[in-house]
Amino acid sequence: SILPAAISDFMLQITQLLQRIVTFPMPIIAALNGHTYGNGAVLACACDFRFMKSDKGFFCFPEVDVLVPFVPSMFPIINKAIPQTFFNRLAMTGERVGAQQLFENNVIEAVFSNLNLDLILSKVCLSKVLPPNLTSLLSSPNLLDFPPAKTTPKILFSLIKTNIKH
Repeated sequence: SILPAAISDFMLQITQLLQRIVTFPMPIIAALNGHTYGNGAVLACACDFRFMKSDKGFFCFPEVDVLVPFVPSMFPIINKAIPQTFFNRLAMTGERVGAQQLFENNVIEAVFSNLNLDLILSKVCLSKVLPPNLTSLLSSPNLLDFPPAKTTPKILFSLIKTNIKH
């Protein structure tokens, strides 16, 4: 059995991690390349941009099934990423959803496969931070001729890959 003090310490550490991510001075990207459940889902919500692999993994808040309450400080983080009605459905049912449902509900920026992750991250994230007069460069066919890591300034974002197993 896990002691209540250990659970409390863990939740405090999670809260501190989420606070650090939310206040980080550069955009943070979550590439959801596997199951993203519970605190992993909240961690993804804390990031500025979320992308999910098309053929692998589910996103879920299983708290209702395992009788673990959300920490109140998590709600603003979740609400910045997930529309309230969609979150209510996920939180109250424990429903697991795939990439397409998350995309349709504006939770993720795009769905990716192994082949196009770097290009999607580059184009979508740069389009969010570049001035409008420079975003036309992103549609240039020449962008495909170079490895994305060389076309995207790494200082614009940090990449967090989550592969949280339930």
